[in-house]
Amino acid sequence: MFERFSDKAMKVMFLAQEECRDFGRNCLEPEHILLGLIKEGTGFASKAFRSIGIPLRETREALQKHSPGAPPIPMPENWQMSDATKEFLSRVWDECKSLGTPFICTEHFLLALLENRDGRLTS
Repeated sequence: MFERFSDKAMKVMFLAQEECRDFGRNCLEPEHILLGLIKEGTGFASKAFRSIGIPLRETREALQKHSPGAPPIPMPENWQMSDATKEFLSRVWDECKSLGTPFICTEHFLLALLENRDGRLTS
């Protein structure tokens, strides 16, 4: 699946992995991807979040209040993803296909977030 990710989308996933580790988790969740999108800095999604005033630090703090973690841990070599993350990435891929683009870009993540009807990032 990751072979279809643009460089910026791969950077988002790498940053999400760092956020996951910093939360003290060993399983990547959609909220880590949200933080990766904000943190990436140059993609469409990051610019959109910045333009409406969604700051990384405050977003991270809010998410940590709802998901208290342990001290940072080393991430396993193979990414472990929650079922919610797998479902979210499936929606990202669906957005990519619906727009007829060959690669997943940060805007596809943003569209998948907006499509999330119940407003929850995790299951």
